[in-house]
Amino acid sequence: MTQSESLQPTPLLPILLLKNYLHFLSRRPISGSNLHFKTGRIASLQTLAPFLSSSGVESIEDCVGMLRALTTTNLARFAPQILRGLHRYKEPELPRNIVVCNSPPPPEFFSGVKRAVIILGQGIGIGDEILTFPLAGSLRRRMPAGASLFVLSSYRDLWRDVEGVDSQGLYDGLGELVERIRCGDYDLVAMVDFERPGLLSTLCREPGVTRYIELAMGLRELSALDKTGGRVWKLEHPDPYYANFYHHMDRMKEWLGDGEERPSHLPEAVAPKTPAGREIAIYVSPFTSKEDPSQQFWSELLLSMLPEELPPGVTVQFAIDSGANYATRAFSRELAESIDKAGRAGVSARAASTIGVAGSLLSLADAMQRIAKTDIVVTSDSFPAHAGQLYGKLTLVLAREGVENWRAPAPGNFYLRAGAPIAELIAQTRVLLGDLGETCVVEASVAYAPSMQALRRSAHSLHCALNRADAEIDSQTLRTRWTDCREATLEVVMQAKDWPGCYAVLLADNDYLNLLPVLPAGDLASAASLLHLRCRAAEWRNSNLLKYACWPGFETTG
Repeated sequence: MTQSESLQPTPLLPILLLKNYLHFLSRRPISGSNLHFKTGRIASLQTLAPFLSSSGVESIEDCVGMLRALTTTNLARFAPQILRGLHRYKEPELPRNIVVCNSPPPPEFFSGVKRAVIILGQGIGIGDEILTFPLAGSLRRRMPAGASLFVLSSYRDLWRDVEGVDSQGLYDGLGELVERIRCGDYDLVAMVDFERPGLLSTLCREPGVTRYIELAMGLRELSALDKTGGRVWKLEHPDPYYANFYHHMDRMKEWLGDGEERPSHLPEAVAPKTPAGREIAIYVSPFTSKEDPSQQFWSELLLSMLPEELPPGVTVQFAIDSGANYATRAFSRELAESIDKAGRAGVSARAASTIGVAGSLLSLADAMQRIAKTDIVVTSDSFPAHAGQLYGKLTLVLAREGVENWRAPAPGNFYLRAGAPIAELIAQTRVLLGDLGETCVVEASVAYAPSMQALRRSAHSLHCALNRADAEIDSQTLRTRWTDCREATLEVVMQAKDWPGCYAVLLADNDYLNLLPVLPAGDLASAASLLHLRCRAAEWRNSNLLKYACWPGFETTG
């Protein structure tokens, strides 16, 4: 590459954005309640057409023509043709002068950063964006005092109240991202997506970019580029550890130099309280991005998960998420009407709309506000599941198979099998709402069983032993407390055979016989052993059983 060429923006940037995001969109399953998502993403891709037309690159005129004509109905036909036409355009190799380091970037990487921007790509869902919220605070703490951090997202107001963000904006099209990246206004550009953005080498050839961070959540990849210094730092993923995306986000923060002191106590949930005369607010989200909900299923679940008679003076109001289009709003209204028509004393429902605008669709910002003010969240969608943990809510998630790595380690998030029989889900939600949400008194509760109390005590002891500074770890103490926890877990599993069937929810989310594994031989205080133990213990804590055992208030004698 000549010096004159290096000073010109590369035509590869808009080409690769089109190629990557059209590929993501064309293979993503989308439910009928989420068709607006596909329409919006197609419009976003089409904003790249002017850049491609003026790029001077031959043989893509046909691709540009199909891109301009792209619709939801012809996507399946045109997308493969466009991708074939762009096949030969690939991310180039890193320039040969760039040194690649398998280590964290030094503090100097952030020196001199006055303006930074985090760009959220369009292959990431709302829930996954919430997972990346901590990145803003981490960058803010690494940047010099007085620096500003801007966030660009395709979800309006999602980042409005996130720590570390000075201002946030909405972008409608990928063409705007090309302009933002090339404008030269930012000392640091961070591109975040679930899939790999794949722009690291390409941005080495963009004169408007000097520092660049690329994060691919799904692949657990993180890279940092200092173009002036000729360095790239890459975070290696220590498979099979940090499989959970929340756990890996913590690791990414630490790699960026924002490591926090390990807490000496287990986190606690905010337990809902239901004194006499109080209304319990339950936020319900029946929609998912990939499957359409059943009216009959949700009506039966919501009515049956409450007791026939609520505690004296207690009422329940369901706020049904109205979704993002008129079809979802109609579904929510019908669901709310079916609950009201059931005539249950003290139980009412309404389709949630934008605050102050009755009958409207529910904006994302208002959905966040409603979740913040509610008592309990019941959802089959990932967005309320992730939002509920932000505010410490008791959150019951009907999760499908294959999304185990998205489970929030928040102590209030409990996961049920979405494909389980409706009678099983009703019994499980009822017992969780009764024991944890105090909607009723649960007969034969297992909360105060001796084995559960022993598990609770051993969990706290292990947490204290494992979260000391590495130099203070005592191998023998750690071995003893780990063994105590494993035996306490197995004892609960043994006794669970005699529990009421509704408590199967506490063991349905994991293989508890192997969740806390047998200890390895040798020194447990070595770096490799501590990595293994801390990751396995984090997975164990992020389970229905441990969250239930450590729920606030269960420490006392029943």
